[in-house]
Amino acid sequence: MDLTVIICTWNRAKSLAVVLKTLEASVVPEGLEWEVLVVDNGSRDDVGSVVGGFPWIRLLQESQPGSYAARNRGNGRRRNPAARYVGSRAPGTTRLKIKMGVPRSANQRSLSATFAAKRRSDERSNHPRPA
Repeated sequence: MDLTVIICTWNRAKSLAVVLKTLEASVVPEGLEWEVLVVDNGSRDDVGSVVGGFPWIRLLQESQPGSYAARNRGNGRRRNPAARYVGSRAPGTTRLKIKMGVPRSANQRSLSATFAAKRRSDERSNHPRPA
């Protein structure tokens, strides 16, 4: 199963940074294809620079206020069949339900290691992944 993690945020750049760092360290089952979307719902703080520190995350903008509009934007732009919504202010619970209580084993790796391996593979094949 492939998965998209969608994080909708509004004026929570500081807590979003914590959430993204936690996601980056999350355990990913081997073979799971991930993507992470952050939907900025018209924030006045600097969400863009926070997300810019995580090059494997796509930032989307939604000008219509409200969580439903932000979720719909993320849902409409996801590449994977399954979606998981994660809050931008709940770093304690973000260690992600993807882990689902499964202890880390030799066939699992962190999200950042997964994306680093994909980048190296893309660079070698000279066929970059679409943005």
